Amino acid sequence: NMAAGDKRTLRLQQDGTGSRTVTWFTVIKWVGGTAPTLTTTASKADWFWFVCTSAGNYDGFVIGQNL
Repeated sequence: NMAAGDKRTLRLQQDGTGSRTVTWFTVIKWVGGTAPTLTTTASKADWFWFVCTSAGNYDGFVIGQNL
């Protein structure tokens, strides 16, 4: 549970097989209005940053992908 103003960084890394996906919560508002697609290459990672704007609501940002 996050409070308004809290921030979190998330790193999602593919395993050795790759092709894993994620289902984002609908309460995340993404820059540009569209949730990002994960990099599906084996062993690659994507970084995201989240800011809690109010109880149960978040702004989501892509920091980097395919790292």
